[in-house]
Amino acid sequence: TIPYPLEHYAPTVSSWLFLLSNQFASHKTLHSPPLPISSRPCLRIISLTSYYSDQQLNNLQCLSPIMERFFGKDAKLIDNSGNQTPVSALSTYDVVGLYFSAHWCPPCRGFTPRLSSTYKKLQENGKSFVIVFISSDKDLESFKEYHAEMPWLALAFEERELKAKISRRFKVTGIPSLILLKGSTGKVVSTNGRRFISEDPNGEKFPWNPPSLFELLGDKVVDQEGNETDLKEKVTGKTLGLYFSAHWCPPCKKFTPILTETYKKIKESKGFEIIFVSSDRDEKQFQTYFQTMPWLALPFSESHNETLSSHFDVDGIPTLVLIDSDGNIITKEGYDVVAGDPDGNNFPWTPKAVKDIESCAELNSSACVVVLADECSAEEKNRITDDLTKVAEEFIAKAKKIDEEAECVFTIATQSGTVSSKVRSLCKVDSSEKTGKMLILDVGDDGAFYTFQGSTVDRDSISKFVLEFQEGKLEKQTISVD
Repeated sequence: TIPYPLEHYAPTVSSWLFLLSNQFASHKTLHSPPLPISSRPCLRIISLTSYYSDQQLNNLQCLSPIMERFFGKDAKLIDNSGNQTPVSALSTYDVVGLYFSAHWCPPCRGFTPRLSSTYKKLQENGKSFVIVFISSDKDLESFKEYHAEMPWLALAFEERELKAKISRRFKVTGIPSLILLKGSTGKVVSTNGRRFISEDPNGEKFPWNPPSLFELLGDKVVDQEGNETDLKEKVTGKTLGLYFSAHWCPPCKKFTPILTETYKKIKESKGFEIIFVSSDRDEKQFQTYFQTMPWLALPFSESHNETLSSHFDVDGIPTLVLIDSDGNIITKEGYDVVAGDPDGNNFPWTPKAVKDIESCAELNSSACVVVLADECSAEEKNRITDDLTKVAEEFIAKAKKIDEEAECVFTIATQSGTVSSKVRSLCKVDSSEKTGKMLILDVGDDGAFYTFQGSTVDRDSISKFVLEFQEGKLEKQTISVD
């Protein structure tokens, strides 16, 4: 029997064997006495190991109430009078907003009244929307003072470890930040909820369902002669690059010839198309710059550029966003991957499960599993790399099943370098023994790191270390710069 109404749980998997209210169903003959009929929905799993594969059984993680995946069952959610709300209640809302903010942050204090205004309008119109304030305040009094200005819930200030965990999960690197989730599934609607509030202050487009790729891009693209072509016809079945660039930008003008050569090498043989999204100041600059490119472009429009830049979180140019044939983002770091592989040998540049620490862009923004194998023998380096890759792939696959990103980025140092040396120094890694060393670095959590205390870095120890980190069982240390 489950403790909450069924809408608190993920959509059922077709292979589940369940009893709903007084509707009895069975896969085989039941050898247990009949269940009492109840007016409350109930769910019973019957001898699953007898009937289902390991893969199907793994899917049963969905039985946990959705929001408990993020907050845990016992997280303390309070209103500004101190009244507590169970985490499970969040799943009854159409949209759940996670508002990362702080009293001391001027941009936060500027945005909070606007968010409050939109929230109140949605409540008045009967919309199913709830917000949870997740504080970055420095003390309890500041938290209380700031929360008193808000008409929504908050994660209790003392839940500091949980606050850090949720921040990692949603890759929050700055405030204010508003993450929008579907209450029923936990699926991310947007990691840039501020944009929706700014563009739709009255909430007329609530629940702000994200547009499809083609809704974002429109119907038409143009070539260098100004001829319009059907966009779907040009990109269907191909890997697509959205190239955010501008004539006035020196790094863009330097990168465009490199991208042009890569494009010509793999366009036909590997099914690659690029669409130029201009950040030029006027159409004349756009036309001049576009003539240097061999690919297509969206018709010049400042508002269109702003919409796409906001959707893909483009905060600088040049940026190349790579999208697969199903419309899923491969990477927003296309600039780096093309610069590092101009011949397209690794096309379509799907991110590797394990990244070289010297070029890992997420080192300062995400929790990173760091394995220092640069002082190991060649044989040991290969073994550790293989084990780390297997663990990374397992965690990435597990997160993908529930439409999330893995909580940790996995990195390795196989050669001595600037970054690995800095990590050894800052985290005071013992280098007296020429063996693999492992730690988890979470710079975004006030310079936190966690050191592996075992003697052998292998598949089992890596997996256990990451799980203990996720469960909050490791001793937290803080980087100190002497």
